[in-house]
Amino acid sequence: MGQAKNRGTLQVRIEQAKTRIDAIRPKKIICNDCKGEINEITDLDVRGLIGIRGAFAGICPKCKSSTFAIDGDPEKVVDFMMAFEASMGKGSEIGIQTRNGEPVEE
Repeated sequence: MGQAKNRGTLQVRIEQAKTRIDAIRPKKIICNDCKGEINEITDLDVRGLIGIRGAFAGICPKCKSSTFAIDGDPEKVVDFMMAFEASMGKGSEIGIQTRNGEPVEE
């Protein structure tokens, strides 16, 4: 207790958190199903998820499929996606893209 005060007021800590998320939020997400661009992106709450810096989701305007973008330590991202798959009851396609939405060849 008390260490939060060392990092600044509540308002300062909120602004710092927003700045960190803004810095890693992708400009667009590429749909896993139809490869369309998703530009309306929602930030997901990742507090308490060790190794995950940010998680984002969007619904493709073309095919209405949900696609997620996760930023963090590679092993933790895989763990997150596997847990997500288990909770949703279906497989997911995992790809890598830049923050600008360009695919990265593995």
